[in-house]
Amino acid sequence: MRSIENRLELSRLLEKHCIRSFADAIQLASTGVQPDIILKKHCRLKLLTAHRKGFRGSDQLNRLVEEQLSIRGFVPPSEAWYIGRPVLITKNNYDLQLFNGDIGVVLPDNEEPGITRVVFPKIGGGWRQIHPRQLPEHETVYATTIHKSQGSEYEHVIIVLPETFSSILSRELIYTAVTRATTKLEIWGRKEILKEAILYRAQRVSGLRDQLSRFNAVE
Repeated sequence: MRSIENRLELSRLLEKHCIRSFADAIQLASTGVQPDIILKKHCRLKLLTAHRKGFRGSDQLNRLVEEQLSIRGFVPPSEAWYIGRPVLITKNNYDLQLFNGDIGVVLPDNEEPGITRVVFPKIGGGWRQIHPRQLPEHETVYATTIHKSQGSEYEHVIIVLPETFSSILSRELIYTAVTRATTKLEIWGRKEILKEAILYRAQRVSGLRDQLSRFNAVE
């Protein structure tokens, strides 16, 4: 486990362990490769949190990641719809056939130079381009909440624990986060918070100890 004492330390951890992977996906988006390759690249690493708001929440982590990317020249300053940005839909829009949990990526328009679109996979295959102004509620998704990650898998998962224990943390939530990882798992935060979460059960979940041991995430 890696401890986090303040915002600066969190920013340094992101710089050391995450930014290169996210930057690779952004650079790949500028090469004209198929959207599925870019989305797979974005799914190699995901930051998972218990909360959306507050320090160590997914909103804050996404802002910190974008700050780091901008400082290093991978993202244009003050450019919201930069090429390679991963976008998560958070509210259903039946007219556009976009639903909560859908993930797309910002890419250059195929027919209009200098214009960007958000590209989503079609049901049954293929891709469609949506103008950013048409999107329903959405957010950047380098980091997301554990709840929103259900049903997804990532090669490398980093669980960022909150500063203090809250009732949203439970054995079940940690189990969900751990089982999103296919290859590598890290946990950032205080070991005491993790222990409290594991001891707090909303309902019985077996196998958590085995899953943590599989990744050697807790020493």
